[in-house]
Amino acid sequence: MDDVKKAVNVDQDREKFMAFGDKPAILASKGFAECIGAVIAKGNSAIVAHYTDSDTGLSQAEDKLASLINEHKQSLEGGQAWLYAHVRPYKPDVYISEDNNKRLEKVIKDNTGITPVRVKYIEPEDLMADEQGEFKKDEDMPKELLHGAMMVKHSGQPNETPRVIFVNLDWQRAASEGRS
Repeated sequence: MDDVKKAVNVDQDREKFMAFGDKPAILASKGFAECIGAVIAKGNSAIVAHYTDSDTGLSQAEDKLASLINEHKQSLEGGQAWLYAHVRPYKPDVYISEDNNKRLEKVIKDNTGITPVRVKYIEPEDLMADEQGEFKKDEDMPKELLHGAMMVKHSGQPNETPRVIFVNLDWQRAASEGRS
């Protein structure tokens, strides 16, 4: 997860566009703790957005993310989109804030024409019990996997599609079990 540390970071309640040039670049957001996020990517361009999963956070997405998408619409047309949403491991098909997920999906769909693919993440506390049922201490967990993160990596090669990477349920489970 050194890439997350090297990336241009998108802070919580922010969104950022990056046009990838001819050098390797990474646009990322980390520290997802009951937050909601989005990635929109095509060719040499990407948007990463990270919001508090609240009315205030989604109101910002409806305003700022919509404006950012429209400002860079040509660069993103025909691309792909992902929605990064919080679930619990014991109910992995039930999203924590379905209404807010739908609001963010609507912003993306209305402004790009793309229906985002959903990617799930969990809070680490749900998986932090050891074999005896005792909670592991935070310092025993890989810091980068304590909360969700997402990144878009580009190698700098012309016309190359960027790689979109999410710290997802599988990575988090492996980290909690000491397999990372």
